[in-house]
Amino acid sequence: SGLVFPSNQVMVIGGANSSGYLSSCETFTGSTGAWTSAPSMATARALPAVARYDTGKFLAAGGMNSSLPALSTVEGFHWSATPAWSALPSMGARRAGHTATSLFTTSPWSNQGQSHVLVAGGYDHLGALVSVARRYEPSSNTWVNAGSMATAVYAHTATQVLAGTYQYDVFVGGGHNGSQAVNVLQRYNRTTATWTTSAGSVF
Repeated sequence: SGLVFPSNQVMVIGGANSSGYLSSCETFTGSTGAWTSAPSMATARALPAVARYDTGKFLAAGGMNSSLPALSTVEGFHWSATPAWSALPSMGARRAGHTATSLFTTSPWSNQGQSHVLVAGGYDHLGALVSVARRYEPSSNTWVNAGSMATAVYAHTATQVLAGTYQYDVFVGGGHNGSQAVNVLQRYNRTTATWTTSAGSVF
């Protein structure tokens, strides 16, 4: 997983190699074409879902490591003069194969201000699909329920869509339901915190 910063830099987070799962992070600077070490996470994890939740702040939620095939822990990264990771509240359910999507309340191109984060889908440490979505609210530093998906999936895509003036819903497309790939488009309404199956298909 990776993060893109306004300063023309990209940070690659965790992952795995032949030695096991990683907590380390590295930053690529476009202007110099160089990689440098970045602060490490407290927990090694591969495939966390990442999203911005405040100015210069990003979270990495869930993922997997050698201890558990799905994690519930969340860490926040603050991009500043002294960048660092810190613990954020747990999502509740363990998840891997999920998505995290910023729900902007200002222009998504400004990279300024707080943003709720919607975590959707995935599977838990027992391999069961997780249908209940969760929303991180940075003002209170808490997670709240965000309704249940119409169809539980993992390995899907999630994209914010304009639903009003600086109000963004989320479309979840495709994915796998545990038996097969699905051709379904689901919409999360942030105003009502409900999920519906949208007209049309993914492919």
